[in-house]
Amino acid sequence: MEKQTQKYVYVALLYIPSAVGRFVKFWTWYSYSHVTFSFDENLEECHAFSRVKENTPFVGGYVKEKKSYYTSGKDININTIIYKIPVTNEEYEEIKNYIQEIANDKEYIYNMYSMCTLAVLRGFRTYKAMHCTEFVAQILTRISSVKMSKKWYKYLPRDFNNDLKEYTIYKGILDTKNAKRDDNDFFFTAIEKKEYRKKSRYILKELIYRLIHKKCSPKFDYKKARFI
Repeated sequence: MEKQTQKYVYVALLYIPSAVGRFVKFWTWYSYSHVTFSFDENLEECHAFSRVKENTPFVGGYVKEKKSYYTSGKDININTIIYKIPVTNEEYEEIKNYIQEIANDKEYIYNMYSMCTLAVLRGFRTYKAMHCTEFVAQILTRISSVKMSKKWYKYLPRDFNNDLKEYTIYKGILDTKNAKRDDNDFFFTAIEKKEYRKKSRYILKELIYRLIHKKCSPKFDYKKARFI
């Protein structure tokens, strides 16, 4: 029988020097503000639940991240810790399927309430709403080699380092030498502030409904919660 090659997945903690990044760093008293997931050790393509445009922190969702999203194409240092986690072939495929499921489900929205209160309330579950730590922690629940210390929706950035420390392969400055900004990339295209505020208000109201009723509102329209 042919020996199967050991598969690995990668989790990265990063400090993103954005307004939200500074907010998270301040209120959690921790050096890292964002967590992302990748099948690639070099983090050329990452999977996250985060802002979908450069300057719209509260309108977010599933995002295939590039390194340029962290730097905005500027020559700045991004501090990071990268973890290399062994997985079985079955777990690897299950994670791929889970990510695809989230990417295709238009009912998912960004959990801005939980993110903004994470340091105080320590996270709470909201129907089909997530932020970056919840998304990656959900993935970790599918990996038998990871012993999680709390429920997936209660993870702070520091909890990933506590639980994944043995899998650390790198701590330092992220390699962003090829992270060039592409102004035609959807992430970097401009959006009117009026539209951003309108979508933010819609998401806030939808989150309140979901917290109370544990489901989407009857007239939920994903187009009002996303940039199309």
